[in-house]
Amino acid sequence: AGRGLSVRGSAGVAIRWNRLHLRVAPEVWWSQNAGFELTNNGLTDDGAFRDPVQPYAIDLPQRFGSSAVGGLSLGSTQISIALPGVTAGASGASQSWGPGNRYQLLMGKNAGGIPHLFLQTSGPLHIGLGRLSVRMILGKLGQSSWSPVQGGETRRFLSGAVVTFAPSIPEGLEVGVERVVHGVWPEGGPGLGEIFRPFSSGVSVGFSDDPGGGTNRRDENQLAGAFARWVHRRAGVEGWVEVVRDDFARDIRHYLLEPDDLLARSLGISESLSSLGGWRFEEKSSVRKHTTASGGPLRYPVTDSAVLQWGRQAGTYAQRTVAAPCRVSILPGRWAQTCIRQPLVSDLFRELRRDWTSASGGGSDFADVVYGVRVEQVRSGQFSIHRVGRAVVNLNGTSSEITTPSA
Repeated sequence: AGRGLSVRGSAGVAIRWNRLHLRVAPEVWWSQNAGFELTNNGLTDDGAFRDPVQPYAIDLPQRFGSSAVGGLSLGSTQISIALPGVTAGASGASQSWGPGNRYQLLMGKNAGGIPHLFLQTSGPLHIGLGRLSVRMILGKLGQSSWSPVQGGETRRFLSGAVVTFAPSIPEGLEVGVERVVHGVWPEGGPGLGEIFRPFSSGVSVGFSDDPGGGTNRRDENQLAGAFARWVHRRAGVEGWVEVVRDDFARDIRHYLLEPDDLLARSLGISESLSSLGGWRFEEKSSVRKHTTASGGPLRYPVTDSAVLQWGRQAGTYAQRTVAAPCRVSILPGRWAQTCIRQPLVSDLFRELRRDWTSASGGGSDFADVVYGVRVEQVRSGQFSIHRVGRAVVNLNGTSSEITTPSA
């Protein structure tokens, strides 16, 4: 959202005809994007807005230029057709993969969605031992005006898949695996190789320029994860854990020496029947040792976030079932086809967004930490009205000038 005032609005219409479903819901947004002191990344002019540590390697601007920004996006616009057993379509909506609510690791709703095609099971498939759900996507990615890529092909593809399984015994357990691969947009557009790329190879090590090779291609990045979620409906308690890793490895030795390198994890617990009306605690952390993967010790970036949420649950509590079209209530016998919103929810959160320390004696330390409180009230009727108040303190800064490793 940037510093200052940010606003967002959306409106739309939904039409359902037999098996065809159309939802048109564009979104308009504007941000004041007020100024603040940037971390010195060694560049000047527009380059100063780039990432403070890897300005030549990642499209992650500190600030989106020096003036206000705004635009129009697809929002949650989507068209789909329900076929026997599967649903296919095109969408611009953001997605939530995994059990996390605030801190999703692989796919989340903290940002807008990307234009994508999808194919998924229309509902959980009963396969004897339990229920299986699958979702596949193929999307198109762009870049910001401050990307280090200033020439050549600027489009990228993203393909991904998430598979979840809910065994019959024990009741309330759900496990899943997920993977996404993104790379340079191929000449002539993505083909079957890109669509099914998430299902190719196993443990990927080293580099390869062979499109059919099982190792990492030089123009791609791959991330994979696994999660488990368990719900005790009678007690109104839910717990989950998720792990996601950038599945690049320099070699097998890298996996054995540093299994936690380039890894993020999330865990949480929630309860919905207390006198407070329910509460939720969620925590996430990630680490990138950046040693054997880069050929030598550099720095250690770490992120860590936590949120405590509580509020009135209006008699039910809903949590998304990944890759399925419904949300499951953890109260006995309740199933919901849409999100059951909580009338009043409060958050207390702390987010360590980045913490770099030099491992080789040079450079400097800096951190970006956010403390905040958020209150949301929802009124539902013919229209859903959200009133949100959020106060945030951002503590960021450096002890001295940052020394950026050469590309």
